[in-house]
Amino acid sequence: MNVMFLDGDQFGDNSYLMLSGGVNTDFELVMQTLKLGYDDVERLRDAGYDRENGFLWLFARSGSTNIHGANNDALREHPLFRDKYDDPFEATYEVIRFTLPALLPTLKHFPPPDLGKLVEQSKGRMESGNLNEFERARLREMQRHFLRAGLAYNQGGNY
Repeated sequence: MNVMFLDGDQFGDNSYLMLSGGVNTDFELVMQTLKLGYDDVERLRDAGYDRENGFLWLFARSGSTNIHGANNDALREHPLFRDKYDDPFEATYEVIRFTLPALLPTLKHFPPPDLGKLVEQSKGRMESGNLNEFERARLREMQRHFLRAGLAYNQGGNY
C-alpha cells in the first residue's frame, strides 16, 4: 500500500478512495510501464492492470464535473492512450485506459475502481460495526459532502 495516496492533502480531496482503502501495490510498476510520472497526471489516485479486459488504467480526480479545472486531456497524445470515461457514481473521477505495450511486466489483475460499489461495501462494514476509526472519520466526512451537495442521508447509512 502506498501511504502517500492515503493522505488526501497532497492530491486534493480523496474522501471516497480514502474511505474504501489504499492503492494498487503495482501502482509504481504500472506508471513505469506507461513511462509516466506523478506530475504527468493531474489529481492521480491509482493505477492498475485489468487482465480480464486487457488494458492498463489510471484513476484520477479529473472527471468532467471536476470543479478544480483538473484536466488530463494531454494524455490523449500518449502512444498507448485508448480512451477515458467518468466514473458512473462520481463524475469528478475518471478512468483513463491504455492499450497494452509489447513488453508487459508481470502485473496482478487489479480492475479499475467502482466507487459506487466501494461506497456500498464501506456502508456494509459500517452497518456491521467493522470500520476502524480512520474509516469512521472518513465516512463522517463523506456524509458531510453528501449533505452539502443536497443529497439525502440518514444515520442508518442510506442515501
